[in-house]
Amino acid sequence: MVAVKLQPVSLQSNCSELIMVQILLRYIACHGSRYELLDLLQFGTPDAVVCHSSSGSFFHRPPSTITPSTRKVEPLGGYSLVITTQPLTRKPLDKDSVQLLLLKSTPSELGVGNGVLPVERALQEAQLFTRELFRVAAQHYERDLLWSRLLFDDSRGPGADVARTLALPADLFRVEVGPQQLEECLKLSICTPLEALDPRLDELLRVSGVCWQELALRLRDIYADQLREFQFQEEDENSSHLLLLCPDTFDLIIHLTFITPKDPVIATEQGEASASDGESNHTSSGNGSHSSSINEQFSEGGFEDESEGNVRVEICRREEPTNKQFTFAQRRSISEFVNSIVHWQWRSLIYD
Repeated sequence: MVAVKLQPVSLQSNCSELIMVQILLRYIACHGSRYELLDLLQFGTPDAVVCHSSSGSFFHRPPSTITPSTRKVEPLGGYSLVITTQPLTRKPLDKDSVQLLLLKSTPSELGVGNGVLPVERALQEAQLFTRELFRVAAQHYERDLLWSRLLFDDSRGPGADVARTLALPADLFRVEVGPQQLEECLKLSICTPLEALDPRLDELLRVSGVCWQELALRLRDIYADQLREFQFQEEDENSSHLLLLCPDTFDLIIHLTFITPKDPVIATEQGEASASDGESNHTSSGNGSHSSSINEQFSEGGFEDESEGNVRVEICRREEPTNKQFTFAQRRSISEFVNSIVHWQWRSLIYD
């Protein structure tokens, strides 16, 4: 038995927000199949998970063998590792630590040379595995948290459900979303450019003489209840982001970015005004570009600029399956989205 102190983890998108170890352990327990762990809460033991290794190395563990006919788990030798935030001794456990309990279950008749690590070495492996487990889980937790914040507004989503249940103000769990949160969410997700699915789609997005802002208004009419909209202003361009949630698929959003260069005259005037205000009034993002404002679910006035811009489309998945393929439902949603673009372009060609 040993206590492992973990490094405090902050959200990459908000360095002032720490992730509690207790929350991470519960998150790991709720996604046991992803991390090949078993939640002990179902057996009456809270705040604890367990995994097994036949050799003592917990990084590469074969799945448990279950006989299909009897559904009986075959006896396994090796080590079982229990990870918990519950103090197992009278000494209180630090808030950034977890307790490890290593149980050896190797039959004694196997003797030396059976491929099972010594206890000291297995305990070292368990500590390394635990630190890596919580590091990866922290990334997954932040990704899922950002997905929820980006896709749900004040009137829907987990936060709104909790507020309604407890009769709390609807905006109590409201969290401002900025360009850094969006960038971090996309970085932690699996994003595939639309043209990577089919080179012909690149030609569809490069049709000349098209005002892509009108497409955004069209998508708003079609997918009224499935859109989240964000607008960011940076030094040399305006970017409008549409996140299209596909409810009939599993963990899929379509991310559209509409980029319109700023008027050079306006940009120059803004730059001079900004310089006169002094450095104290500047707000800059991590990459050095200024993010002066964000407007969630902005009005149609945000698309009134008729200047031609560029559009980028990405298909974003929360995580990639083992076969790296899109599911049938995901492919159908992507096809419907592409068809809506083609239909809109035909209407523009005929009626304009």
